[in-house]
Amino acid sequence: MMASESANFLEGDPRRLAQVHAMGLRHLQIVHYIESPLGDLQTTAPRHNGMPALAREVISECRRLGILVDLAHSTPAFVDAALDSTDAPVVWSHSWISRRGGRWNDWGYIARSLSPEQARKIAARGGVIGLWTVRVRNDSSYPLYSVGSYADEIMRMADLVGPQAVAFGTDMDGAGRDPVMSRYEQVREVVEQLARRGLSADTLHNLCIGNYARVLRKALQA
Repeated sequence: MMASESANFLEGDPRRLAQVHAMGLRHLQIVHYIESPLGDLQTTAPRHNGMPALAREVISECRRLGILVDLAHSTPAFVDAALDSTDAPVVWSHSWISRRGGRWNDWGYIARSLSPEQARKIAARGGVIGLWTVRVRNDSSYPLYSVGSYADEIMRMADLVGPQAVAFGTDMDGAGRDPVMSRYEQVREVVEQLARRGLSADTLHNLCIGNYARVLRKALQA
């Protein structure tokens, strides 16, 4: 399944989505770490302060073609506008849920976080939030520092937004030089830890792939 971590290749022209859809693209993250006419980034001072009309066109075209929209790296204002502009489920493919969410001038790992309120909004629309593997060793308030803590955080997220809205995040091999997980056998370790915590086989399946697959299938039904 082909995905793109940013829509910069559109160069401001939503009509190009039809071309990449024909090539096989089925999952599109709207913004990444490059300045974009489609919206602001969590980690830079805002310029658009919400969702530009162009981004609304892109999201509408994604819905028409059958492309899953990924809001990771987007600002809170953009997330709210995106959820107001479509009733289709969306994903937040990778980061974490902090106590209050991030601000652009926080440390990067905090700026990239999602607030509980917005996480619940995504979940209420049938969407899914993926937990990343970024490790921070010098902040006791940050929850990810080991494989076991990854399982703990999956459980906390499931309690917060419901197990139907939680997934293993993307960027396993792109989460810095010292990620919590860097090998796929470590995913199995997390699954085994979750099983020992009493999760059912169905819930484990959904956390691993079922929740994301459900949202992707929904998007493909354009």
